[in-house]
Amino acid sequence: MPTTGDLTADAWDEEYRRTGQVTFPVRRRPVVVRAVVVGVLAALRAPRAFTSELAVGWAVADWVVLVLLMSLLAYSLWQLATGEPKVVVDARGIHRRGKSVAWSSITAIGFGAGGGGLKVESANPPNKLFIRRDSFRDITMARAWFVYLLENHRRSGAQSW
Repeated sequence: MPTTGDLTADAWDEEYRRTGQVTFPVRRRPVVVRAVVVGVLAALRAPRAFTSELAVGWAVADWVVLVLLMSLLAYSLWQLATGEPKVVVDARGIHRRGKSVAWSSITAIGFGAGGGGLKVESANPPNKLFIRRDSFRDITMARAWFVYLLENHRRSGAQSW
């Protein structure tokens, strides 16, 4: 079953008008791919960390890399189980993991460094909200829809339309 981020902007707009909000959980496919890749890397790295006959510095580096890989694997599995972090768009603004930016304070919606997500900036208070591309199949369409909503909120002069 596709998540909200796999649908089109028309479907998002319809849900927004019907329910007053759209929730974008993390899409399963990118998280599964990440979990598999990290799991394979950790499995390949583990024997070396346990049987390293290298200098102490290299052995410590092996363990640090293994711990980082296992942490990333645990985070990916948590994302699969919970669908977090969810991005919620409603009449008040854009929200992600307790961080929120109101429509009235948004100054820019752009792409993050390397196109890895969306960067939502606000002036009052100065705030930046980064939304990873894991929630959207088409990050360009998501940005266009967010800009469309922002323009409608600015045009209407109200928090809901």
